[in-house]
Amino acid sequence: MPRGFQSFRHMNLLRILSDRRFGSTLEELARELEVTTRTVRRDLEVLDDLGCGIEWESNPETGERSV
Repeated sequence: MPRGFQSFRHMNLLRILSDRRFGSTLEELARELEVTTRTVRRDLEVLDDLGCGIEWESNPETGERSV
C-alpha cells in the first residue's frame, strides 16, 4: 500500500475521532474505514507515537476496545 494512502487514512481517522463526542470501538472504526481492527490499532499507535494523545479503554466483559 502506498505511503500516501496510509497518511490519508491517519488523517481520516483523526477526523472521525474528533467528530465523535463519545468515542468509537475499534470495530466501528474498522467498518467505517473499511480496514481490519488490527489496521486501526496500528494506525492509532502511529498517531499516539506522533503525540496525538490517543486514549484507549477496554471493556473486560465484552472484550471491546474503545477510543
